[in-house]
Amino acid sequence: MGTVNPPAKYKGGSFPYACKITDDYTKMKEVYLLRKKSDTTEAVHTYNMCVAAAGGYRIETIRCDKGGENTGSEFRDYCKNSAIKLEYAATNTPQQIGVSERDGQTLAGVTRCLLKDGDFPPSMWGELMLTVAYLLNSSPHSALGGATPYSKLHNKSPDLSGLRVIGARAFVHHERYRKKLDDRAFEGKLCGFGLDSQTYRVLNPSNGAVVESRNVTFIESPPRSVPFQYSTEANGYESDVLSFTSLLDSPHSTSDLDFTAQNELLRQDVPKMQQDNLAREELRLELDGHEDEHGNGQDLGDGDHHTSPIDASWTVIRDPRI
Repeated sequence: MGTVNPPAKYKGGSFPYACKITDDYTKMKEVYLLRKKSDTTEAVHTYNMCVAAAGGYRIETIRCDKGGENTGSEFRDYCKNSAIKLEYAATNTPQQIGVSERDGQTLAGVTRCLLKDGDFPPSMWGELMLTVAYLLNSSPHSALGGATPYSKLHNKSPDLSGLRVIGARAFVHHERYRKKLDDRAFEGKLCGFGLDSQTYRVLNPSNGAVVESRNVTFIESPPRSVPFQYSTEANGYESDVLSFTSLLDSPHSTSDLDFTAQNELLRQDVPKMQQDNLAREELRLELDGHEDEHGNGQDLGDGDHHTSPIDASWTVIRDPRI
């Protein structure tokens, strides 16, 4: 991938580049953050040792474009010494490496969505791209008939029991505290999963640090991308008031509103609520008049209890002799 600005902040380092490797057979993808493009050779070696060789496989062919990082002498020598065949796509012909290009677009698109939905700083793109690759490897793939890349490579299903919503509120519990009144946890946002341990990676907004911990409590509802609303037509006037109040108080939709904007919302919404109330009152009066017309003003039963058609529930049983 080309240079990405701002550089990704990951585990204390700054990484302006990313290398993505996709296995054509299993569709398994790995992402490596790079400080410079020439580190591509090291990334391929890591993939060869930790993914291919660890699974009992070897890399036979690498298909890539003619970028400088792929045509340099260091990269060519490594492939030659590792018995890896190099195949280059023609210039300006990404169709010849369609699998890689498609995966690159998917990774970038989902990463961009997570940045927006979770309101993460732009420098978190590297952290989130690693998370996206992890999630895609555990998701069904159409080219595999619904199987996951992970299961195709490792011959077992991925463990999804620990997955949580990216961007969810996360309370990381302190392992140690010095004073009795110290906070027992701090609030952050889930940004990923530990790649080499069973932990969660949580962004601490107060200092921008990412902390790994297994003792985390999550609040995943409601999703950040869906504004919380109460209003339904069946709930009546009270629901309208709750909906309007939640609109003013909601951090998702009115974080940038001032009092002038809130007054404008009030001016627009109150007349609508009044019209709805008038319509409900007219309907109630119409139903009461309909009841009086058919009941002739007589009481039902021995008492003074008066039941409207809306409140009554009737069951009609037909006599078979009639």
